[in-house]
Amino acid sequence: GAELVARRLQVIREAHRISPSAPDYTAADDFMGWGWKKSSQGIDSALSAHVATELKNEASIAKEARKVEDNTQQVALTVAKFSIFQVLDDIGREFIEDPFSMIDFCNSPKDLITPFFVRKQNNKQRFILDCRGVNRRFQPPPPLAMAAGSAWARVGLRQEDTLYIAQSDIKEYFYSLALPDNLNKSLFCLPPVPHELLQAWGVDYDKRCEAAEGGWVWPGLRVIPMGWSWAMWLSQRVHANICLQETGLSFERVLVDGNPCPDLSGGEVALLPYADILNVLGIDQARVQAVKDKIVGGLRRVGFIVHEELEACSIAQSLGFLIDGSSGVVTPIPERLDRVVKTFAWLAKRMAEDHIEPQMTRPPLPWSLVALIVTHMIHKQYRQAAAAALLMFTAYLRPGEALSLHVQDLVPPLPQQKHFALQLHPAERREQSKVGLSDESLLLDAQQAPWLGRVLLNLERASPYLIDLTYEELGTAWRKTLERIGLAQRHAVLYQLRHSGPSHDRLLRLRSLLEVKQRGRWASDKTLNRYEAHGRISQEFFNLPQQIQNRAIAAERRLQVEGPRLFGLSSP
Repeated sequence: GAELVARRLQVIREAHRISPSAPDYTAADDFMGWGWKKSSQGIDSALSAHVATELKNEASIAKEARKVEDNTQQVALTVAKFSIFQVLDDIGREFIEDPFSMIDFCNSPKDLITPFFVRKQNNKQRFILDCRGVNRRFQPPPPLAMAAGSAWARVGLRQEDTLYIAQSDIKEYFYSLALPDNLNKSLFCLPPVPHELLQAWGVDYDKRCEAAEGGWVWPGLRVIPMGWSWAMWLSQRVHANICLQETGLSFERVLVDGNPCPDLSGGEVALLPYADILNVLGIDQARVQAVKDKIVGGLRRVGFIVHEELEACSIAQSLGFLIDGSSGVVTPIPERLDRVVKTFAWLAKRMAEDHIEPQMTRPPLPWSLVALIVTHMIHKQYRQAAAAALLMFTAYLRPGEALSLHVQDLVPPLPQQKHFALQLHPAERREQSKVGLSDESLLLDAQQAPWLGRVLLNLERASPYLIDLTYEELGTAWRKTLERIGLAQRHAVLYQLRHSGPSHDRLLRLRSLLEVKQRGRWASDKTLNRYEAHGRISQEFFNLPQQIQNRAIAAERRLQVEGPRLFGLSSP
């Protein structure tokens, strides 16, 4: 026991020797003796020399391996030389530079949020926190009194007046607002880290906690995350309240949607706070400047960092619009207007391609038609796509869920069981469903394909994914198959398989309504009703051309009898 403790101390000392902020535990196996056996007892005085020799040998092997690495790996190594600060946006850099002003640590998290990054137009990475799971714990916030960009068009001026605008911006506003004590630390938790890193990172003792089982601790936000459902409501109220406190103005002087614009003719200003941005507007330039300066002073007194100030002038940009106070004209900013036009053009094109009304749910597909699609895919050597279609239909999966499954998520049956099982969104990979749940499971026990588990297990693949296809490859196979059996490519989309399965099972009374709800992982009966439309299956089948109806019925019978053989398997 004493030897292991001493060895562990040597591991930690060596790991932190070169880089205390990024300890390297590469040599742990050699120090602990897990990769090396010795016959003597106690602590070997030559242990460090042995470890050095082992690391030297491993480095030589790695050097030889790097000579044959492909171009992708070489590119990855080149990219890795750049500092993360070169590609992160301001919020991401702030979070990394001074993380302990924003986080505490706990050993019993109540919920998790997931960090991810989105590339911005300037090639920086926007740092985002996915709070959808935590948001389900909260009621929706009250209606928010604030103005949109169109509010500028409601500002009234006399012919002789000039409108002046002064502005300011609060830097890293959301991450400057502390969460209430009853919400911070354990509710908005990031993925866990080893407890031993707290010392290596220099975390203050008052922010540390005991390790949970397995030696993990969870960083928890102390500040308001932008993805939280109440973040905008709280941030808007805070900014507006400070503006009114500093100026002594009433809320009637705040420009909000649904209310008349404050009268500016007497020289008094109006306020337009929008989250972190402040606009002060009026016809008295000196008064506008003075009010802006007073509010900025108040913001700085309570600890906010205010930057990007615009002194009172007659030309300004705000909320996507260009305001010309001299002419009284408000116009959209050209670059943003162009993006809006392109967005609506793209949406119109998609609607024209789909030939489907907005808000209209696509009908369920008859099982016999799915069987025809699957058998035709197999005939054209689209076995992966055929298996994916069966999986989405029988397990009520979204396309993204089916394609994100790993081989290890397919669980073989125990000796006394018949059916394989699926583990969805495993917690060890830090995955969550659309509604923020992990470790969901279901049986592959559909009567129309009880052999599907064996088929999935025996698929040929060159990746760790259960279905070795990209979404584009699966979509291409689906559309080509529809066309080859005599239907238009837009006749059906992959997502329809998710709600076709429950409709089929309810039509034939193979599962109760509660069983369908649980299998589909729907939280409410209202959501379930959109998918459980078994009354339309017969209608959709008889809408098919007679020739396709006949082929579909034959395909259903063939798949039921010869399913495993079609996929290249022998009978069980």
